[in-house]
Amino acid sequence: MALVRQGRLTEALTAFHHALRVEPALAETYLHLGVALREQGELGKAVGYFRHALRLRPGLVEAHNQLGLAFVDLGDLEAAEAAYREALGLQPESVSVLVHLGALLEELGEGDKGAELLQRALRLGPDEWQTHTHYGASLVNLGRFEEARTHFLRALEIQPGCGPTWFFLARDGGRPLSDADVAYLQALLQREHLLPRDRVNLHFALGRVHDRVKEFDEAFHHCEQGNACKARLLELRGTAYQEDAHARLMDRTIAAFGPAYFERSRSFGVPAEEPIFIVGMPRSGISLVEQILASHPAVHGAGELRLLKQFTDNLASELGGASAYPDCRAGLDAETSRRLGEAYVEKLRRLGRGKARITDKMPMNFHHLGVIATLLPRAPIIHCRRDARDVCWSCYFQNFRDIAFACDLRKLGAYYRQYERLMAHWRTVLPVPMLEVCYEEMVADPERVSREIVAFCRLPWHEGCLDFHQTQRVVRTRPPLQPA
Repeated sequence: MALVRQGRLTEALTAFHHALRVEPALAETYLHLGVALREQGELGKAVGYFRHALRLRPGLVEAHNQLGLAFVDLGDLEAAEAAYREALGLQPESVSVLVHLGALLEELGEGDKGAELLQRALRLGPDEWQTHTHYGASLVNLGRFEEARTHFLRALEIQPGCGPTWFFLARDGGRPLSDADVAYLQALLQREHLLPRDRVNLHFALGRVHDRVKEFDEAFHHCEQGNACKARLLELRGTAYQEDAHARLMDRTIAAFGPAYFERSRSFGVPAEEPIFIVGMPRSGISLVEQILASHPAVHGAGELRLLKQFTDNLASELGGASAYPDCRAGLDAETSRRLGEAYVEKLRRLGRGKARITDKMPMNFHHLGVIATLLPRAPIIHCRRDARDVCWSCYFQNFRDIAFACDLRKLGAYYRQYERLMAHWRTVLPVPMLEVCYEEMVADPERVSREIVAFCRLPWHEGCLDFHQTQRVVRTRPPLQPA
């Protein structure tokens, strides 16, 4: 365990395996072996060891907690929530579990519940660095940057070398890092043994620092190094971007949702108008469009929701066929599409706080416009566009946790080309209107574009939409690599 804390993961794994030879039935050894493997990026193996620890000791709270963290890394947030809730049921005052579940609920759009758990964790564990880091990140979502900075600094007093906390501080701390801070981060990066997660976050933190003072060569160097480290970590996790597989998925999507399909499904779905889908490449102005709409009294900005992906992931089993999505769409009929559309809207309403319209700004929903047009033909679809160079560079400079294509400039270009190919297809075949919003035009003439957006959503104009920068609300985007 000491070796894990020092980042010496290979030596730690050797020690844990030796411990298992001495005492093969000790659940805690399997737990800590899983922790080391998770830090190394071996998520499949880590999940196996956590589950074996729970077979030996079903009440081992930290094994449930770590299983949740591994599921978050894998992108299975629903499984992560189930694991955290299991842990919380066993130990309701576990600070670590409260922190992780609270942060997850915020990401899933349940901000009030998440904030409540984080505040509870802060009361129970005021000297835990994880609590201050996650609570600070929650304050950033609310735009309370100075308060967030206080918590980030407190976390670093407790755990000085925590890479994710330094990244949050550099990105959201409200003030530049000092020369002494920069020297300390550079010294950390010189260490031979450093957790991969920390190395990624430290490089991105320094990238932010240099970019702010216009030292662009140094900023690019750290951005490039951070992305290279993350790419290796994603390879180990098995979640790296597969260019050929993505191209095949685009081929299948285009083939599945053609003119003949939409002619057959023209009367499908439900006439609900509550959902507003805002799609496009990440960093294309999607959050700005949502903020404009969320400044309207009839609209709730729900952020990046995973509901639609859940529906498409489960569509094959719902239809009882052998084909995976998108090929399984052939099994959709009027009754099934009505039932699925109603189920989606009911889930969305639970997040809508009684508002007439609810936005979902998950960028990658551009993959699923065929499903939206089938199940929810009255739902407005807004496609955000921006200069390809600005979009791709901005993606490359972000410390995304789960956007694998952003780690490599060539892969970014490949992904962007597939995105353009699919959007060209949707423009040709979608039987429902789609508003295309150009980011550059929105910046140059915000009133005209804002009025177009509001009118397209079949809402009366509200002057507050022009004062979107004054709207007090939670603004969440895709998170960086999180602290454990």
